[in-house]
Amino acid sequence: MSKLAMIFLTTVALATAQSPDFRVFRAVLTPANQQGGDNGGGASRSSGTATLRVFAARDTGGSVSAGTADLTIDFNLGSGTTVRAIQIRNAAAGQTGPVGINSNITEQNAVTIAAQSSISRQIPVLAGDPIGIGTLSRS
Repeated sequence: MSKLAMIFLTTVALATAQSPDFRVFRAVLTPANQQGGDNGGGASRSSGTATLRVFAARDTGGSVSAGTADLTIDFNLGSGTTVRAIQIRNAAAGQTGPVGINSNITEQNAVTIAAQSSISRQIPVLAGDPIGIGTLSRS
């Protein structure tokens, strides 16, 4: 009986050591929403939706310690193109701010897509990433 009690107490202690937060953000993507950068050749016809699911783990003090950002973007660009960057930025709507979480789609790691397509990325945010942790903390 005492072993069972010890296992139960250990399980409760581990379960309360980190408590996960979960939030969902959705955005309608239009050329008017693009801040800076190049919208591509079919910019006037481009549209899409983005869904960001944020999972943040908190330590016993309540601070975000790590997490994951699951990003899915469904879009119609009017023609196929190469995506060279997808970033989650720390800024109010209509403003360009610093990159908070990077999808690792870059010029060197570009993704070629069809006119109507979808991109999904699971982006880990580790304890050693203070900018990413700060972004999760503000979500």
